[in-house]
Amino acid sequence: MSGPLVFCWEFDIRVPRGVLWRFVADTERVNRLAGLFPVTYT
Repeated sequence: MSGPLVFCWEFDIRVPRGVLWRFVADTERVNRLAGLFPVTYT
């Protein structure tokens, strides 16, 4: 058996960190846009 697949992406984004952070910090929104199921806590 082989090990797990590992993918690494790097992007050169020309946006200030503070502006980008507002989008990536909202994980619920990112997951929804990625087509993932909502996270539920029990």
